[in-house]
Amino acid sequence: MTDSRLHSPGTLKDHRARPAVGGTTSDPAEPPPLPEDRGRTAGRRREPPMSAPTRARPRPHLPAQDVRADAGATAPGAAPPAAGITALRPSTARPGRDRLVDLLRAWGTICVIVMHWVIPEVAWNGHQLEIGNALVHGWGWLATWAFQVIPLMFFASGCATHLQLSRRPRPTLSFVRARIRRLLPPVAVFAAFWIAAAVVLPLIGVPTSAAHSAATLAPQLLWYLGVYLILLLLSPLLFRAFARFGHRLTLAVAAGAALVDLARFTLDLPVLGLINIVLVWAVPYLLGYAYAAGPLTTIPRGTLLVGALGSLALLALLVAVGPYPASMVGMPGAPLSNMNPPTVCLLALTGLHLSLALLWRRRLERLAARPTVAALVGWIGRHSMTLYLWHLTAMFFVIGAALFALDLHLPDSWSTQWWLTRALWFGAAGLVLAVLVLAFRRAELRRPPRPGTRPSPVPLSPVLPAPVDLIGPELPSAGGGAGLRARTNAAPAVQPVHSARWDQRR
Repeated sequence: MTDSRLHSPGTLKDHRARPAVGGTTSDPAEPPPLPEDRGRTAGRRREPPMSAPTRARPRPHLPAQDVRADAGATAPGAAPPAAGITALRPSTARPGRDRLVDLLRAWGTICVIVMHWVIPEVAWNGHQLEIGNALVHGWGWLATWAFQVIPLMFFASGCATHLQLSRRPRPTLSFVRARIRRLLPPVAVFAAFWIAAAVVLPLIGVPTSAAHSAATLAPQLLWYLGVYLILLLLSPLLFRAFARFGHRLTLAVAAGAALVDLARFTLDLPVLGLINIVLVWAVPYLLGYAYAAGPLTTIPRGTLLVGALGSLALLALLVAVGPYPASMVGMPGAPLSNMNPPTVCLLALTGLHLSLALLWRRRLERLAARPTVAALVGWIGRHSMTLYLWHLTAMFFVIGAALFALDLHLPDSWSTQWWLTRALWFGAAGLVLAVLVLAFRRAELRRPPRPGTRPSPVPLSPVLPAPVDLIGPELPSAGGGAGLRARTNAAPAVQPVHSARWDQRR
């Protein structure tokens, strides 16, 4: 995405366009300094204009970005640009971001928070904390077909990884080390908090069993990071294989996951299901590669509609005739889970959700371009890890306050009283989460500087999508960036310029 000839807005240089043979411009000019930066370049020696036509230099292949190309536009009172010069100004949106991918990531974060706050059934009998899942009742499982968004999150992760590897290939260990360096600070703070809480809570009067349950359930959300790190380790290999085989690689991995399930249930060998921890999640991850590379953006709308309906029919068939449970998340007391280990039902769910997202892509991008939505998506993106890590802690605080401090009885799920208290429930949990975000967000927003670079003072959202697991593999009982796709409105001869400062942060 970035190039050694690109500069951040504060260091843009004034170059003259190099005319190609025949009088046309084959190499786009870079923009003049922004008004606030002209003082910095006033004393610099200007390059003399070329006196004779030269052979056009080939432009390096860079993914096109969302930029604002004001060809021929002039500011009031300013002299018109010289012939052959195209003035570019960075877009008001963050350069290099894909609105659809960012919106899907924000949607996933909202889904995980809302669903985790909906499902708890908690009762205290004076000795033991009883925890259940509200989705067990009636048609609650159907909500998991709509709101189990973990495949979309791996899809967004694949988009980000493909961009990074195609822009700046690095050895595997260096690549993984850079990703871990971003994940460790917020995770370390979270782990330290709950280690301390497990010791302190009983000392301040919280029943030991309740404190143990909370300290055991909260870290279960971190399972995603283990799977994500495995895929990161495989990413350079997957990147090279995808460049050679394309969609055939994705189909082969999906077929492998189906064969693993077949052998697992036919031979009655549950241990084989562990292989699908990699294969099942690698499918949406590779589909993120395909989106970043471009093929997924060219699928006709009719094909996407057929794909969505076919995926829905396949999912219904698997649940109806196979051994698979109807819920796409683990349920307490269920003999089998579609999440632990993952089954091919999640591949059908991937096809359903991704087909719908691409089918509605233009509408979703227009929605994401609205100022209010863009601001919300940006805020969620910058705090995604913090929101994810601490939303269960906020819920536990509200439950503890209701049960032990106020001696209240939580209403039965789906009862009239349950519905009437949802606004108060979400309001209280949201208030506590806001306090936790303010307290712990610095661990996420702080980025370790790279050697030889000066970190930007503006915190930007991490390239890693939030590790969102919508109701994790054993959660309740609770137990049971990446903007990548190429797009530009500029003329073909205009090469987009974006901020190297933003790229350094990625």
